[in-house]
Amino acid sequence: MRSIASTDLSKLVLRTIQVYNRYRSPEATAKLLKLEKDGFTIKFAGSFCQSCGIQDYFEDFIYELESLSSAVEVEIGEIEQTSPQSFKVKYIVKGGFSGGKPR
Repeated sequence: MRSIASTDLSKLVLRTIQVYNRYRSPEATAKLLKLEKDGFTIKFAGSFCQSCGIQDYFEDFIYELESLSSAVEVEIGEIEQTSPQSFKVKYIVKGGFSGGKPR
C-alpha cells in the first residue's frame, strides 16, 4: 500500500459524509473538522437514538467509507463528547491507502 494523497482522502471522506448524512441526518449529522496525514476528525451532532448506542453511529461511518472504497481501512482513534448531543471522533487510517478507485 502507498500513502494516501490528502486530496484523495479528502474527496473520499467528503463523499462518505454525503452518503452518511443522507441516511442518518437529522438524527446524526457528520461534518469534517480536520484532515491529517494519518487520519481525520469528524464532528457528529444530533439527537442520536440512545437505545442504538452512540458508538454505532461512529462505526457506521467506517462502514460507509469502506463501502465506497476498498482502498482504505480506518479505525476509531479517539472519541470526545463536546456537548450532550455532539461528539468529535478521530479516525486513524490503518496501513496507508492503496489508491484504488472508489466503488
